[in-house]
Amino acid sequence: MTAMPPVELDNETGDVSVPAMSAVGLTLGFGAKTVLNEVNLAFDARAITALLGPTGSGKTTFLRTLNRMNDKVTGYRHSGDVLLGGTSIFGGRDLMELRRSVGMLFQRPNPFPMSIMDNVVAGVRAHKMVPRKQFRSVAEEKLRLVGLWNAVKDRLGDSPFRLSGGQQQLLCTARALAVNPEVLLLDEPTSSLDPNTTDKIEQLISSLAGRLTVIMVTHDLAQAARIADRTAFFFEGRLVEEGPTAHLFSSPQHEETARYVSRGQLTAENRQRFADHEERVSP
Repeated sequence: MTAMPPVELDNETGDVSVPAMSAVGLTLGFGAKTVLNEVNLAFDARAITALLGPTGSGKTTFLRTLNRMNDKVTGYRHSGDVLLGGTSIFGGRDLMELRRSVGMLFQRPNPFPMSIMDNVVAGVRAHKMVPRKQFRSVAEEKLRLVGLWNAVKDRLGDSPFRLSGGQQQLLCTARALAVNPEVLLLDEPTSSLDPNTTDKIEQLISSLAGRLTVIMVTHDLAQAARIADRTAFFFEGRLVEEGPTAHLFSSPQHEETARYVSRGQLTAENRQRFADHEERVSP
């Protein structure tokens, strides 16, 4: 692979009218059990989409399918397709290259057993993206991006397991961003974090919009309201509805969605956000 200098995140100039990723007639299951049936869902380029739904609704299985994390799970099956840039992620597509394009951040931090700096550049090294002499500059760039540089700049050779849980999650975020993904998948990335770190992660996610496509599973309705441009609601193995977050929360089109979002205690700030959004999009 040809060496390339560290650059800003991809998708700075793409056509946002074309979905960054889409599920087409996607059915997922394990053995005889069908988890999701006939999902058709397109993800806007350079936008944040939240996936909501009760436990067991299939949203995490769906998310993990988008970069083929389920492939080796016993009994896993799928039909239909997932398109990235108009091309199927299945078939002969190189799995390592797919996961460079479609990165993932998990519910709990998962640093590698190597130094802080080596964690950040692990993917850069594996894909031979830059010469070794540029590793430190890549690490600094991404650690600054996630707001962790000042805390670790004098201990880049230390173990990441000496960091706090929130710092570990920021480190894993820097690692995911270092390979310049087109799409970033987030599986409840703040569920185990304190409120201050959650706020930092949310600010970071919001800052990424406009540079890459973010698809995020969350059980926190207020979080979806704060940062998601669009929201999709899953229930009992179906995609019930999808649309702009403000509209889905304030004017759900299906009874299941209305019941689910009514359980969330939306703050006055979020209600004002909805009102402001509707005012902006109204003709």
